[in-house]
Amino acid sequence: MSADTIDVVIADDEHLARERLSRLLAREPGIKVAGVAHAGDEAVRLIVETRPALAFLDVKMPGLDGFAVVRSLLDALTPEEMPIVVFVTAYNEFAIEAFEARALDYLVKPFEDERFAETLNRVRRSVQKDRLGALTEKLRDLLAPGAGFDRGHEEASATEDAGGRLDRIVLKTGNRARIIKAEEVDWIAADGVYARIHFDGTSALIRTPLNELETRLDPRKLVRIHRSSIVNLDRVKELREIDRGEYYIILMDGTKVRLSRSRRAHLEGLLGQRL
Repeated sequence: MSADTIDVVIADDEHLARERLSRLLAREPGIKVAGVAHAGDEAVRLIVETRPALAFLDVKMPGLDGFAVVRSLLDALTPEEMPIVVFVTAYNEFAIEAFEARALDYLVKPFEDERFAETLNRVRRSVQKDRLGALTEKLRDLLAPGAGFDRGHEEASATEDAGGRLDRIVLKTGNRARIIKAEEVDWIAADGVYARIHFDGTSALIRTPLNELETRLDPRKLVRIHRSSIVNLDRVKELREIDRGEYYIILMDGTKVRLSRSRRAHLEGLLGQRL
């Protein structure tokens, strides 16, 4: 790779996804696609051979998935040789949480050109600041045994106000406890039989089912918009129609959460107008 060129490897088992990434990258100055792979083992070989500065890795691929690809690369390459990794995923919320918490970027299919541009700008800044070694260490932390990449490092418990409504959430990490107000939550996702709260760019598991949380939250502010998610209306930036009658809710931090058809009428009632 020349000093002015960022070599890129794309690994995705979907032909259309590979084609779109290739097309978007071809428009960018100083970017060169060094290779394209459709499976994890092929991606490892290609990255070891070409030593790109950037790799787009699909989370779900035949053989080795995106996580296994990174583990293999960490064994095969030095920190200086490791590429910046951008994961590509389809609604894998737990993986996304881990990437956000550790400053690794991601693209959620279907992503828009603007979101891709943000990711590439972030990559360019990382390359310019020579942060590759630091990013590699973050990858090691993310994938280390016991790190719990799909569960975070904090566990949460809840406290209630006098009326029984969820008021504050206590986040416990080792011997430390952090308290946030329920109104500071951005959104909440179902996490198995429990729920995961998202706030201030991070997330934590709370050992309460989403259905139970819904009954304890302020229904005018924290609103169930899908069987697997609740959003804080004060954090909503816009609603974007993706198909006839199908919407994404876009939060202030750019997170996209699907609005189900069955919940649309309730949301319209809270907003006081039709979508």
